[in-house]
Amino acid sequence: MTKKKIIILFLLWLLLLWGVRIVKVNRESAVPETSYHMKETFDWMGVKVTPLEAHMYSLEEYNDIMGAAASTDGNDDNILCLKLNVVNETGEDISWDALFDNFGYGFETTTWCSAIQPYLGAEINIFYSEMLQDGASQDIWLATTVEKDCFKKNHWEKVDHMDYYYVMSVYPEPVKIKLEF
Repeated sequence: MTKKKIIILFLLWLLLLWGVRIVKVNRESAVPETSYHMKETFDWMGVKVTPLEAHMYSLEEYNDIMGAAASTDGNDDNILCLKLNVVNETGEDISWDALFDNFGYGFETTTWCSAIQPYLGAEINIFYSEMLQDGASQDIWLATTVEKDCFKKNHWEKVDHMDYYYVMSVYPEPVKIKLEF
């Protein structure tokens, strides 16, 4: 073998070792995840949060039960909603906008995710003041559409039986609420 071939093989060998090391380090890194269940109270940025109920409704059921007038692009779409009880223990009043800004990323399964849709929540949430007063308690709803077009046919047929989570945070540590219907 020529000197040039030996150098190339040596460089390829180093590159392979470097790639193996990257894979090894990535596999060994474990990101801790916190998961809460329905009716389990936890503290979130000074606010006590208790997930009370979660539902997957057809659009018609959602409008009837919630007294809403929601619409979606598809006839078979569903609405996923989560009711939380929040208690302000921050020592100061919190605007509703600031509260919702800190309330996460949205809903997910292993194959799908969707942010909360504020227009759905606006129809079903009743706020008694401009802000959540210090020490005050309030029930709030978070909702999103689960659109048939986002799923393969075999996944859509199982959409009611998937594990759903509401994601409060993804960094530095994922924090989720496991929804139970």
